[in-house]
Amino acid sequence: MTSLFAILIATMPERKSLLQRLLNALDKLSFDDEHLIIIYNTKGEKQGGPTTGAKRNRLMSEAIREGATHIAFFDDDDLPGPTYLQRNLEATKGDYDTA
Repeated sequence: MTSLFAILIATMPERKSLLQRLLNALDKLSFDDEHLIIIYNTKGEKQGGPTTGAKRNRLMSEAIREGATHIAFFDDDDLPGPTYLQRNLEATKGDYDTA
C-alpha cells in the first residue's frame, strides 16, 4: 500500500503572513513519502465562520477523500523542527497504533 501523508492547516485570511511563514518552513523539509498540503482558509468563529473543530473535521474529510493514510494538523502559527515530519513518518512504518 502506498502511503500518502496529508498536512492539514486551518487558518483565516487575516493570518496570511503566518500561513506563508509555515508554508515556507514546510517547503524546506524533506519527505520520503508522497504528501499533500490542504489549507482551509475562512473567517473565524467570532466573525461568523466555522469553529476550529469544524474546520479540522472538514480538513480531515478532504484528506480521507484524497486517499491520505497519515495526517498531521498544523496551526498557521506553528513552525515545525527540521526533522519533525520525517521522524513522524518513520514512526508510522513501525508496528504502532499512534505516532
